[in-house]
Amino acid sequence: MARSLKNPMVLFFLVAFGMPWLGWSSIHFFGMTEPSPLRTALFYTGDFCSVAGFVAIYAQSGKAGVIDLLKRCVRFNVPIIWWMIAIGVPFLITFAAYSLVGLGGDGIGKFDPAGFSTYLAPAVLINFTTGPWGEEAGWRGYLTPKLLEKNNAIVASLMVGFLWGIWHLPLYIDSVFSTFSGGLEFTVHTMLTSIIMTAILLHTNGSVLVAVIYHWLINATPWVLDTVFVDIEADDVSVMSLVVKAVIVLIFIAVLGKNLKRDPIGK
Repeated sequence: MARSLKNPMVLFFLVAFGMPWLGWSSIHFFGMTEPSPLRTALFYTGDFCSVAGFVAIYAQSGKAGVIDLLKRCVRFNVPIIWWMIAIGVPFLITFAAYSLVGLGGDGIGKFDPAGFSTYLAPAVLINFTTGPWGEEAGWRGYLTPKLLEKNNAIVASLMVGFLWGIWHLPLYIDSVFSTFSGGLEFTVHTMLTSIIMTAILLHTNGSVLVAVIYHWLINATPWVLDTVFVDIEADDVSVMSLVVKAVIVLIFIAVLGKNLKRDPIGK
C-alpha cells in the first residue's frame, strides 16, 4: 500500500475522487437541500480534482512539473484558430441543438437576443470557480497527458471522458444519475466532449487555460440559450445536442485523424 501511494496515478484518483465523493455524498446523506455555508463547502470539494492534478504532477515530476502545470494554467498565447474553436464550438453545439429542436417541432417561437447577457450573470460567472478551474488541472492538466503517453488520443479521451462522467455520480445522484438512461446520456456527453478537448489540448501546447474556457462555455451556454430560445424546453435539447456533438467529433477525427495530432489548422 505504501508503494502504491507513491504512484502518481493512484494519488490522483485518491484525491480526485476521494474528497469530492466524500463531500457530495455527505450532502446527499444528510439531506442538505437548503443553502448553507457547510453545504457550499462540501459542494466545493469537487475542486479537489484540480488539486489532485498538482499532487500527481508533484509526485511524478517534482517542483519542475508543478511549475510547468502552473504555466499551462495561464497559457494564453496559442494559435488563434484554436481560441476560435474553443469559444465557438460550445455555442455551435447548443445553438444548433435548440434550432433543430425548434424547427423539428412547433417552430423556434420567441427569440430574445437580450438573453445573451446571461453570460455576465453572477451565477454563470461564478461557475468558473467550480468545474472549469476546479477540475481542469486534473482532467486536462494531468490525466489526459498521462494517458496519451501509452494510448492514442481517441482511446485516452474516451477513458478520461468516462471517468469524468462517473466522477459526477454522487453530485447528481438525485438528478441525471437517478435513471440509467440519464446517467448514460450524461456520460456519453462527457466522453464526446473529452475528444474535442483533447484535440484542443494537443493544438494549444497543453493549455489548461483554454480547457477552462471551453469547460465554462459548455456549462454556461445551455443556461444562456435557454433564455434566448424562450419557447423551447431545455429538456428537449439534451439528446439533440448529443447528436450535434457526435457529428462535430466525427469531423474532428476526419480532419485530424485518430491521434488528433497537430494539423495545419493549428499552425
